[in-house]
Amino acid sequence: MYSHMILIATNPYCSMTMLEFPDFVPNEYFWKNHQREGEDKWKTYARCVRDIMAKEGNLGVSDLTIEDKFNYKKLLYPNKKGKHSD
Repeated sequence: MYSHMILIATNPYCSMTMLEFPDFVPNEYFWKNHQREGEDKWKTYARCVRDIMAKEGNLGVSDLTIEDKFNYKKLLYPNKKGKHSD
């Protein structure tokens, strides 16, 4: 964050808005109303926090797995060799 603050300080025509969310501590009401059948508690927590962050940040949510993302990257850059290439 400090590097961003330095960059913004050197350019007077930029501004930055930072959202700071309160700590999210789940309780029994949360588990009762948000946990899906057969879903682990950590997955429920991660899904709900992800949804809150996406909604507040006006971001899209993707349900692709990391393997899908690697395959997509291989399609975009077929000649590039990296850590995750076969």
